[in-house]
Amino acid sequence: MIKTVSLLILVFTITLSAQKSKDPVISEFTKKTEQQKFLEDLRNRVIKENFSLPLSKSTEEKWEQAFWAVQLILDKSDSTLSKVKFALSTFPVRGAGFIRSALQAAYTLFPDTFSTEVRAIFDSTLNTKLFTMAALYLLRSGKTDYNSISEMVNSRFIKEKDDPILTMLLWQTGEQQDIPPVEEILKYQPDSTKITIYSLQRKNRNYDGKLIIKLPGNKLYRNPDSSLFIIPQFARAVSNLPGYLTNGNSPQGVYSINVPYVSENKFIGPTKRLKLFLPFEVKQNIFFHYSIKSNADITGEQYAALLPESWRGFTGIYESFYAGKAGRYDIVLHGATTDRSYYEKEIYYPNIPTNGCLSTLEYWDPVTGKRTESDQQKLIDFIEKSGNPPGFLVLVEIDDQQQDVTYEEVMELINLAGLE
Repeated sequence: MIKTVSLLILVFTITLSAQKSKDPVISEFTKKTEQQKFLEDLRNRVIKENFSLPLSKSTEEKWEQAFWAVQLILDKSDSTLSKVKFALSTFPVRGAGFIRSALQAAYTLFPDTFSTEVRAIFDSTLNTKLFTMAALYLLRSGKTDYNSISEMVNSRFIKEKDDPILTMLLWQTGEQQDIPPVEEILKYQPDSTKITIYSLQRKNRNYDGKLIIKLPGNKLYRNPDSSLFIIPQFARAVSNLPGYLTNGNSPQGVYSINVPYVSENKFIGPTKRLKLFLPFEVKQNIFFHYSIKSNADITGEQYAALLPESWRGFTGIYESFYAGKAGRYDIVLHGATTDRSYYEKEIYYPNIPTNGCLSTLEYWDPVTGKRTESDQQKLIDFIEKSGNPPGFLVLVEIDDQQQDVTYEEVMELINLAGLE
């Protein structure tokens, strides 16, 4: 009874504190005048000037900056198309990082345009990341299939048979496994002393997911009126590449939660973000919040123990494990200050895509730069008022419906899981 009363007091205090907060949060970058200046500079200096430079080893970095910029604002102009085409055609003499950047721009902006150039990369590269990106490009445009991809992997990458990127590529392009019961992953408690944040997403990341929080003791965090604490969450990268690749969507699977902090990144803004860690990004001691003392990498067995038995054989839920093993890092849960007008013609508008982080909706006054609405702050209020509790985040794709995850669906899953 004492624990229940304490929990109710905590929930009430968190909500009351958030409601009483009067201090305005301001982002100069969100003012309309600043957004216009930024866009003008992006188009003239970062895109036009950088692409005007003759491509050479010394200018590759400038071209990569331009590739980033055209993706940010979804610039699909003929000028951008010609630059991406030329960059891909120079594959034999360019560095892997440069070609990766060009392939990402092609995948993001021109999904059916560069089959010939991408085929040349697919047919010859010995770089597993470039091969995978080329394979996915050709697969999406119907120019290859799983059998061809599998044959290439088995013949060309014999020594890389355990490569994490190739492992996930073959899983993704092969016969799909049935998704285990989602309610079982919700009711499973890997550590009863820690919180668990669940990000419930669709396989198609064009659609909104939902975030809920489970407290120690396997009880859900609720509002003072007993309604479920639930906020929308977006897990799509601007590239829409899979999560095991650099700058791809937020990987499915388990993350370790670290403390909130303020970012200096103007595209994220002044609202605190919540740091997440992938397996391999940090060692066991940090990932498990020092309940394990080892300074070694997390093992597959340790990761599997964070999952209910019915999910341990489902490869998709290991995407965060393989993403970390492949070198992904710095995935955070944050708000956003990027001008959403870049994406007003996209199906996911008003959401703002990222480079693979989990983002929540925020709105800012275009004149004063004051924050007017923030789901991110609601989450940060809970984390900080709870004393920055250790825990895990589990991102799970619940199905492939072509619509946002709804409140009603989440409540049904919660009822099936028997959660309070």
